[in-house]
Formats: sequence, structure tokens, C-alpha cells
Amino acid sequence: MDRFSIRFHGLGGQGLKSMIQEMLAPILLRSGFQVQAFPFFGGERRGAAVAGYLRCGRKKISTHSFISEPDMVVVFDHERVQLAKALEGLKPGGIVVINTSAPNQFMGLTHDWLVYTLNCRSISLGCGIGEPSDPFTVVNSAMAGGVARILESVFGAQFPDDLADAVLGEALPQKVSENQKAFLEGKRTVVRLMADGMPVWQLLIKSRNFPYLVQPDERCTACNLCYLFCPKRAIEVTAGGRYVIHEEKCNYCAICVAICPLDAIIMRLEESSKLDSAVMQGGGDHGR
Repeated sequence: MDRFSIRFHGLGGQGLKSMIQEMLAPILLRSGFQVQAFPFFGGERRGAAVAGYLRCGRKKISTHSFISEPDMVVVFDHERVQLAKALEGLKPGGIVVINTSAPNQFMGLTHDWLVYTLNCRSISLGCGIGEPSDPFTVVNSAMAGGVARILESVFGAQFPDDLADAVLGEALPQKVSENQKAFLEGKRTVVRLMADGMPVWQLLIKSRNFPYLVQPDERCTACNLCYLFCPKRAIEVTAGGRYVIHEEKCNYCAICVAICPLDAIIMRLEESSKLDSAVMQGGGDHGR
């Protein structure tokens, strides 16, 4: 692809400006791409609307204007940024990247665009960036990692981890290692929503094996790995620090089971012909 344009939407205090100018732009430039990146402020204060624009590609960029019809839209805070306005002008089949802890609510967008989600706030807090009480937690490093991973697919390129480490080391005055870790977590955990994908539980039901998860037990040390790596954001951390798996969101991928260092989460399978009959009566065309 010769040219690719991205429009970013966020709030003051979340690190949008530094992400596009001091993280993504240098990574792209050092990887041999032409880059143009600039922010736009509605008001220079925490919580005020902020937009950012980035063009990149293999050829020289001669356009100097806001991006009204982007190839990708990145949303830092879908609860306080008007999503419909953020998506204005996004090309059919374009890419949407959303920072969220509840990705399933955006399934409807997959009919028109490729939708990717990641939990940047959780990643940042888990890496020691920001405070849980801060509504405008800096999430730029995690989001930069997610966007970088998608751009690798768009251009068929690869941005080495040591390149990102070097760029962040030069750009950040403090908490360098924490931000480097957040970048890598964002890169590893960004996932695409698949509206037409068959959940694992449907396949298991067809073979008469019904999975269920045993909630984290007393062996849990609150290491946060299950929460960070759950692709469906089905794990909640309660105010009391307890980890709860919401099975209505879970697709039974068993990542949490595999990643738990102390086997505090267990998945079990049981024979369930009654369940199979109930599913068939409720709509037996699933999986045919």
C-alpha cells in the first residue's frame, strides 16, 4: 500500500499527541516510511477533546490537511468521545481501533468495518502507569503497540521490539520500562472482532461436551495475567480485588486457564445431552 491515513480521537491527558509524534511517527520513519503526523486541540486542558492525524506510506506525502476520509480511526475513549462523530468519513472496509473493556458492544460495526479492540487502560494500570482513580489515564503506549501491530499487517512489515524500545526510551522522561512493557502488551493483545466466527462452545456442544469454568480460587495471587490476556474481556476485577469470570461473555478459548501460573482457574467438560436438545429446540441451525 502506497498511502495510509489514520485519524485519532481522544481526550487531553491520555497522551494522544505524544503517541503519534514521538512514538508511532519515529517507528515508521526508522522503518523506511514517509510520515506526516500532527495533533489538533479543541482546548488545551485535561479532558478536552483532542484529535490527531497521521499519514504514512512508501511514497512522498504532498497532502497537508486534516484527514476527512481516513483508512483507520483510533478511539481512545469511546464513552466520552462521540463514536458516531469519530467514525464520520471512514472508508467502507476501513479499520476501527477502540480502547474498551467490553468489546462485544461493537459487534454491529463489523458489518461495515474491520474492528479491533484492546483494553489500554487495564494494560497501563497493570504496567504501573497512572492511577485507577484517574479518569484520564495515560494509555498512549498500549494504544501505540496495538496500532503498530495492525500497521504491520497493513504494510506487510515488521517493527522489531528493540526499535520500539529505543524510540520510547528517547521519547519518555520517566517510567521508560513500564511504557515499553505496555507497548508490547498492546501489540500482543489487540484483537479483531469476528461477527461471523463460530464460538468454541458451539463446537463443543455439537460433540456433546459442555465446558464450564471454575472461578479463580484461593490460589489466585492477583497477578492480573488472566485479565490482561482475555480476548473477550470476560474477566472483571471487583472493588474487593476478586477476579470474576462472566461466562456470558466468555468464548471458552482457555487462555486464562493456560496462562494462570498457579492453576487457579480450571475448565471442565461434562456430558450434556439435555443441553444439546435444548439448543436444538431453540435454533438448531447453529454450525450447519
